[in-house]
Parts: sequence; structure tokens; C-alpha cells
Amino acid sequence: MNGILILDGTGGSALSEIVRSKAVEMAAAKGYEAETLEIGRDDLPPCIGCLDCITKHPGSCIYDAAVRPIAEKAANRRLVLLLASSSFGNPSSAAKNVMDRGMLIVKESCRQLVIGVGADASDEEASAFVDIVARHRGAAEIVHTRFRETIDAFFARRPEDCAAPIEFLARVL
Repeated sequence: MNGILILDGTGGSALSEIVRSKAVEMAAAKGYEAETLEIGRDDLPPCIGCLDCITKHPGSCIYDAAVRPIAEKAANRRLVLLLASSSFGNPSSAAKNVMDRGMLIVKESCRQLVIGVGADASDEEASAFVDIVARHRGAAEIVHTRFRETIDAFFARRPEDCAAPIEFLARVL
């Protein structure tokens, strides 16, 4: 299926539901199907930094049983959208675990879009979130040679903040 996969690591906040529904509407308007997969804190074990996914078994995580179902759902998708709750400018542990597996879950031909969600976040926290997420993958070509794309990152504190990421989504679909 050449649609979009929405990985929701927010715990289902009202704001994340608005972002998700707008993304689904945009995908449908462009002729794509969208599927949402809830990602909880305990669904993916944290990356332990063993680098086996790069050195010993390229493309495979030592936690393959947890990563493979998500990777299979992401296969052949045009875009993977990650909704991430945020604390103090950092993505949630659920979102971070997905981003750590980015090269295993998302193929080179797929775009990744991360939208941080936090109604109580300050301007500094929202800016820090975008910087942290973008840099997480932005300079990673040095380590993760299979993954050449950057992650596009946005932050929404209010429903009107959804306009920029949804406009971006419209351009890349």
C-alpha cells in the first residue's frame, strides 16, 4: 500500500487527535490511505547502542520481534508520520524508540515527518524539540549510511499550529 503510516506515541491527547485527523484527511484528498498504529512506551525496547543493526546484521535489530511488525507496516509507504508527545523539549520515550530504529523501520524512499505535540510547552521547549528531532537524523548519515533522508520536524501547541505540518504533508504527498 502506497499510503501513509501514522505512528502515534502521544497517548491519544486531544491535540494529537486533531493533528492525526487532519493528516488522514490530507492523505485521502491526495488519494492515499492512512493507517494509524499506536506506539506505547513499552512497545519497543530502548536502543542499547550495540550497533549490530549496522555492523553484524545490517538492517536487523537485536529486538527484531518488536521492530519487525512496525517495519512491515511501514514498508512501501510514501510517508511515515510520527506524532510525539514532548516533555521539556524532548520527544517521548515511545517516539524516541521509533526514531532510533528509523533506518530499520523506514526505507530510503520514504519521508519521515515528526510532529511534537504539547499544549503546555513553552516557545523554548517547542524550538528545542524541533532541533533535537531534526539533528537526531540530520547528521546521522555518518553512522547510518543506509538512511539518507532527514526527518522533517514540527511542533504543535494549539490546533492552529497544525497548519504548517499539514501544508508540508500536502507538498510531499
